Amino acid sequence: MITVNLLPRHLRPIKRTPLPHLLSLLALVLVLAGLALVLIAVEARQSGLQSEINETQAKYDKFADIVNESNTLTVKKEQLQTKIETIQEILIDRIIWSEQLYNLSRLTPENMWYKRIRTTYQSFQEEEVLLDPKTGKPEIDKRTKQQKTVKKTVKRPIFEVSGYVVNDKEGSNQVYPLTRNTTTDPEFNRYFKLYRPFTEPTEFNGYSVQSFTLEYSIKPGGES
Repeated sequence: MITVNLLPRHLRPIKRTPLPHLLSLLALVLVLAGLALVLIAVEARQSGLQSEINETQAKYDKFADIVNESNTLTVKKEQLQTKIETIQEILIDRIIWSEQLYNLSRLTPENMWYKRIRTTYQSFQEEEVLLDPKTGKPEIDKRTKQQKTVKKTVKRPIFEVSGYVVNDKEGSNQVYPLTRNTTTDPEFNRYFKLYRPFTEPTEFNGYSVQSFTLEYSIKPGGES
């Protein structure tokens, strides 16, 4: 049987190919597949991060006791330092200051006078031998074969005197006679050791004088 289409050409239905629809569907499938891969990668990354967090938390929990013990030791160290400073003050108080001030006055030449006498604290760098935590013995440096040491800062009491020197009969205004007297006198030297002297020429009420500050380290309890 022969079929004849009598409609005009512009009214005849156009036969369309399904290829564009197939391509659109394929693109949609590819996009969805890509999104699925991205989602899987994100979930895998999150899972990996969570594993790292869990592992880190486990390590922290493992060393939590050590961290707490370290914090406790730090607090005890600060408390001990406070006690040490208190003991130092007690040791200083063992000095009969009226006697020592009398000693200072008898050792002072007539051409000197004081503007300030006080006790204070200064920080000093000292070396401390490192001990092996396992044996309790000093650690030895394998390269130098010497004991390992570490520098630490400690506070030491200081007896400070400052004033001026005018010219004596010989025209000298040096502070040396005072430093010589204080370092050779047995009574004064029992408690004080000259640590650091400062001198500087200056003027006082129009007169040329020598300004001085003498710092003496205080020996605990009067060491010999």
